[in-house]
Amino acid sequence: MMQSLLKLLSPDGFMPHGHCYFWNPELVSLHVISDSLIALAYFSIPVTLLHFLRKKRDLPFNWIFLAFGVFILACGTTHVVEIWNVWNASYWLAGAIKAITAIASVSTAVALVWVVPQALALRSPEELERINFLLEKEIAERKRAEQEVRILNSELEQRVTERTYQLTSSNEALRQEIATRLRAEEALASERNLLRTLIDNLPDYIYTKDTSARFVLSNQAHLELLQAPSEGDLAGKSVYDVFSEELASRHDKDDRQVLNFGQAIRDREDEFVDHLGRTRSHLTTKLPLVDRTGQTVGLIGVGRDITDHKQLEEQLFQSQKMEAIGRLAGGIAHDFNNILTAILGYAEFSELSLSADDPLRANLEEIHRAGTRAAELTRQLLAFARKQIIEPRVVNVNEVILKMNKMLSRLIGENIELVKELEPELGLTKMDPSQFEQIVINLVVNARDAMPQGGRVVLETHNVDLDDEYCRQNVEVSPGSYIQLSVSDTGIGMDARTRSQVFEPFFTTKEKDKGTGLGLATCYGIVKQAGGHIWLYSEPANGTTVKIYLPHTSESKPEQTSSELSTIPLEGTETILLVEDEPSVRELAKQILAKQGYKVLTAPTVDEVLQLAQDYAGPIDLIVTDVVMPKMGGRQVAEHIGRVRSGIKVLFMSGHTENAIVHQGVLETGTEFLSKPFTPTGLARKVREILERS
Repeated sequence: MMQSLLKLLSPDGFMPHGHCYFWNPELVSLHVISDSLIALAYFSIPVTLLHFLRKKRDLPFNWIFLAFGVFILACGTTHVVEIWNVWNASYWLAGAIKAITAIASVSTAVALVWVVPQALALRSPEELERINFLLEKEIAERKRAEQEVRILNSELEQRVTERTYQLTSSNEALRQEIATRLRAEEALASERNLLRTLIDNLPDYIYTKDTSARFVLSNQAHLELLQAPSEGDLAGKSVYDVFSEELASRHDKDDRQVLNFGQAIRDREDEFVDHLGRTRSHLTTKLPLVDRTGQTVGLIGVGRDITDHKQLEEQLFQSQKMEAIGRLAGGIAHDFNNILTAILGYAEFSELSLSADDPLRANLEEIHRAGTRAAELTRQLLAFARKQIIEPRVVNVNEVILKMNKMLSRLIGENIELVKELEPELGLTKMDPSQFEQIVINLVVNARDAMPQGGRVVLETHNVDLDDEYCRQNVEVSPGSYIQLSVSDTGIGMDARTRSQVFEPFFTTKEKDKGTGLGLATCYGIVKQAGGHIWLYSEPANGTTVKIYLPHTSESKPEQTSSELSTIPLEGTETILLVEDEPSVRELAKQILAKQGYKVLTAPTVDEVLQLAQDYAGPIDLIVTDVVMPKMGGRQVAEHIGRVRSGIKVLFMSGHTENAIVHQGVLETGTEFLSKPFTPTGLARKVREILERS
């Protein structure tokens, strides 16, 4: 490398250019100065091009300027070497530089062939000026457009602002409207939900149908009635899909009347067999559904199961009928008591006045027996009418039944089995024990007569509580604790018609002269008078069950005391004031008492009796008075006389319970009472007992 450089700088025996100039100073200077200026000019061109390229980096062919700069730089270097060669013969160096210059010049010339067409494509100054003018014009137009755009933008912004405000206001109004609608929809949904809840919880069944008479909507009661799992299962079905052909035909006829003619069907009663096979009574109303134009678009049906209501109506009717019959029977029995008192009394008097072999004695005995049977019928009528005089006591019905065991066994005979299933811890009730015995006897006799071929009678007792639901189905019953007596048989049973009349007096299914028809009527009256309830169930060929419910009492049972029949004589000498408005009874009582030795004061009217009591100078030991009389009752008579004669004793007589001394058939405490009809002996003994009592 160093040798090549030395070779380039070595003169190698060549002569410098100065010899050629003969070292003429002027000539040397001319060449040196000229080459120096040329070299300087050449060197300034690349510098200028370099500066130009630094400023114009975006020229598409800036590399040609670099190549031209190299070429010019090489040319300038050639002139510098020429100056060097004036004094130094370095022709190798001069040749090398010229070779480089040749390469640079050839390369530049070749490049210019490719670059010149591109350079020619460049705009001329005039063209550039014209383009610049157009650009300036376009820029001015664009500025105007931009100004207009800015103005329009400002206007648009203002309009956008105004529109935004309007939209904001509208949006707020819309939001409020939406909120209002949402609240309205929620309120409507709530009301619909409330209405649906109310409709679904109504006991009445409600449904709607379309114009084809097919179900659309149904409440829960209607779905349960038709055993439909859901509303969707019933929707679209007709009555022929859910009812029998006969019932569906009736309903469809009603539907067509409502849909085709707009005629409402109100309170139509039908019988309907439910899914349990029970016949139920229903009351249905159907109304047309119309739109705003008055066009019928369907119907709405409202129905109600009135089976229980009808049963309650029947119970009420039966109760009212029994009450009316009872009032009639009680009134008749009261009048009969006065008549029977005279018949039995005079018959007994007449018997006593005849000898044992007198032919008339047999007739009088028949009269007495007939009167006694009539008195028994009267007593049963009073028991049915709840007008019998009773003396209720706290009793354990189990004990009463056990005491009746032998008598009941004789009543039913050997071909009937008597079974007693008595609750050990049975509660107590309050009623007349003799009346309870009468109930048991009547029911057992009826059971016996229903089993002519033999069978089984079961007597059961239980403690039971009757709740509100039971009492709603049985209007005459009050909820509470009861003692239940149940008498069941395996006899022939009864049909529905017979069951509806069994408690009516004189109704009987027995043969003539085999029964009076007062057995169950008497039981009914006794139970009602005791504040209880009687219930009967029977089916033909399936026997009969009678259940009696007697109110439970918390009173304790009094200890039993032994009593002996009175052995006191019937005669006396005291003075008795007799008050009776019925002439036959008054005359009979007067004869009975006079025959026993008493002095009897009497008068036909109450006013005369009061005057007699005031005017009579002697003592009056006892007042015997009827309770129910015109103008003034027995209690008022006794009170008036008591003011004149203090401490006087009183015996009341009556065949009626609706009076001042008997309430609900129960005597007031401390009241002396004799029930009509009475016998001469009964009156004489009662009077003597009172007078003997201190």
